[in-house]
Amino acid sequence: VSVCTLAGGAFSYFTDYASQEISAAAGTMTINMKDVTQDMTDGLTIMNPGDSNDLRFTIDNTGSKSSDVKVVITLTADQAMTTANHEYMITDNAGKELKGVLSADRRTMVYTIDDVVLDGTVEKDAASPAMIHIYDYQFAMNKNASNSWQGKGASVTIEAFAKQHRNTASLDASDWTAIVEK
Repeated sequence: VSVCTLAGGAFSYFTDYASQEISAAAGTMTINMKDVTQDMTDGLTIMNPGDSNDLRFTIDNTGSKSSDVKVVITLTADQAMTTANHEYMITDNAGKELKGVLSADRRTMVYTIDDVVLDGTVEKDAASPAMIHIYDYQFAMNKNASNSWQGKGASVTIEAFAKQHRNTASLDASDWTAIVEK
């Protein structure tokens, strides 16, 4: 007869565990237009040939990402303007008309303003650190506007478009069209 005994032993060991959750969030693109001129007639409610009044507005980047901002100003007149000397126009403060494109029916003039880079609340990429840009132009009536412009007006629409500044250096100017249509 054989008896077998198994001896069991107890052993112990130390353990440890570490864990950490890491997360990220995409930045935000948020721009605001403020301080927009509300009265382009300087309180007169009418314009006379040769008049020029302030057209000012501010774009403020309140998003976290730095942004490229493109502004488009569209002037729409009550009747067709002459091709060479537009009866209504947007000018710089020296009185020179901004570069624009006149529509085929000659009632609409579209002015595309050069891009500016605005810092975000987190990303800082602007050459001149700023989160706001003040646009300062004039809404003018050509001093040579003929009698056919009596009682005729114009309206101005200001649009501002923004895209992230970082990682978009490969885009060219024509890509703005695709960006703003999304």
